[in-house]
Formats: sequence, C-alpha cells, structure tokens
Amino acid sequence: MNFKDIALALLVIVIWAGNIIAIKYAVMELPPLTAITLRFGLTALAFLPFARWPGKDLAKHLLIIAIFMGFLHQGLLFLGMAQLSAGLSAIFLQSQVIFSTILGVIFFKEVIGWRSIAGLIMGILGICFIYGDSTAGFSATGFWMLMASTLALAYAYMMMKKLPPVKPATFLCLMNGLAFPFVLIAAALMERDQWSTVPNADWALLTEVFIYQIFLVGLSHIIWQKLLTRNDMGLVTPFTLLLPICGVSMAVLFLDEVVSMRMIIGGSIAILGVGIIVLRRAQKKTSLPRCPAGD
Repeated sequence: MNFKDIALALLVIVIWAGNIIAIKYAVMELPPLTAITLRFGLTALAFLPFARWPGKDLAKHLLIIAIFMGFLHQGLLFLGMAQLSAGLSAIFLQSQVIFSTILGVIFFKEVIGWRSIAGLIMGILGICFIYGDSTAGFSATGFWMLMASTLALAYAYMMMKKLPPVKPATFLCLMNGLAFPFVLIAAALMERDQWSTVPNADWALLTEVFIYQIFLVGLSHIIWQKLLTRNDMGLVTPFTLLLPICGVSMAVLFLDEVVSMRMIIGGSIAILGVGIIVLRRAQKKTSLPRCPAGD
C-alpha cells in the first residue's frame, strides 16, 4: 500500500469509529427506532438520484439483506446503544467477526485451524470478562441486543457473498429504502408518542449527526471498497483492528465516558482474539467483510 491508501484506510476507520459516537448522540436525543427510521428515510432519499433499478431478482435479494443488515442489525444496534456506553459498544461490535467465522463453518463448511479457534476462544473470553462491568456503562439488555445485532450482520454478510456486483449508490438507496417501512412499523408499535419528541430534540446536533451518517459513512464504504480492489486484502483488513481503540478513545473524548481496568483487560483480550482471526483470514486471502456501526 502506498502512503495515500494508508491515509485513506486510517480515515475510513476514524469515520467508522465516529459513527458509533454519532449513533449515541442520536439515541440520546430521540427514541432509538425513531432515530433509525429518520436515518433510513433520509439516506434512501439522498442516494435515490444516483441509484439504478437493479432488476426484480436482485431487488428481492437486496430486500432480504435489508431485513438483516438494516432492520435487524441497525434496529437492534440503536436499541442496544440506547442502553450501553459507546465505548463498550465499540468493543462488543467485534463479536461480528466471531459470528461470521462460526456461520462460515456451519453454512459454508469453511475449515479453520487451531490459531483461528484460539482467536475465537480469546474473543469470547474477552467479551465475557467485560460482561457486567457497570462502571463502564454496562447493561445486560443492551448487551444482548448488540449480540443479536452483530449476529444479524454476520448473517447478512454471509448472504452478500452470493450478491452480484451492485453500484454503491444503488445498494445504499435500496438497503435503506427497503428497511425503512420495517423500522417505521416497529417504531409505531414499540415506542409511544415517539414523534412528539422530534420537535423538542436538538436539531442542530441531529442535523450534524444525520449528515455525518448519510454522507461521510456512505463515502467511507465506497473508499473502503476501492482500497480492497487496489490492494491485497491482507494489507487492508488489519486496519479494522484499530476500530475499537478509536471508538473507545472518541467515547472518552466526546462523551466523557469512563474506561475501567476491566474494560481495558477484556477489550484487549477480545481485540487480540479477533485480530488473530482477521490476520489468518487475510493470509488465506478469504473474505471476511468488516462493517462497524452504521454500515
């Protein structure tokens, strides 16, 4: 990788880490499902002028992905982060790699060696070590919602392996647009008087949040895909190991969150375990999609 691509990879990681903070700001101002409903609707509209109809069959495939990646993953992520600290969320989101590896073994009969198995065990132990750490903003309900969220994301990634190439603008428009009615109905059923909170929210802050999520996060995924096409995957994917570190650092800087010793130890073990899996995948040149909060 040349210096320009290294700088772009680091920029993407910073944007993805910042998206965790953006989500936390959003759920602090609005009910979580209302926040994700607005985000999906605005994102679909923003990319609509650049999208192209992919055909009926591909649209059906995208609908299923939208249900898992949009409705379930993002919906549960916003619900979970309404109860969890952003720093813990940044660490717990690494469980997506663990779930992706397990699902790959189950559904694609992928063979993993003892190093990857050791990485899985370390990742799980690290997350379990943090479980219940109330000093760092832990919530059991939020934790299990985040686990369900990352499981849904891992399943969506498994389905994306069968997805033909789709232009980024088309994917972003349809994924958000197709998920929109599901989260809208969920918000109507689960959140009472949710729309009465909208006028009273800090819209100066929310405008910045939605612009960040719609345009910067969207652009970051386009940049990431170009980096993967220009460089060896083994050189690009290890940058994602910086995501939880950046996420926790930003949570302390922007949200004044507390980092406990238990969180540092457990997080380090989890990141090391996930790192082993990511690096082993990179060495084998096998694809392991990586996407933080925000997609």
